[in-house]
Amino acid sequence: MRTILSNAFSLQMLDLQRTSNVEVKPLTLDDVKSLLKEGFVSAVGHQDTANVLSDMLGLGVPCNRINVHLTPDDVLVVARALRLRDNPAPIR
Repeated sequence: MRTILSNAFSLQMLDLQRTSNVEVKPLTLDDVKSLLKEGFVSAVGHQDTANVLSDMLGLGVPCNRINVHLTPDDVLVVARALRLRDNPAPIR
């Protein structure tokens, strides 16, 4: 089983040659921290988003633009509602 942290979900992550069941479960920030503390694969493709998630979660989230192919045992944690501009100005 892998735990994957991403900022998006796509049907392309599934094996579309077979039937898949997807369970969506709302999580609190504490739930996410607990899930990720045992280790995770980052699939966060933008450095600014990885920085925000690192700050929110209190752990290092590397920028890692990868293609995710989920298996039935995988857990995908999707950080939603994070919209950053492509070139955000520093907050002062």
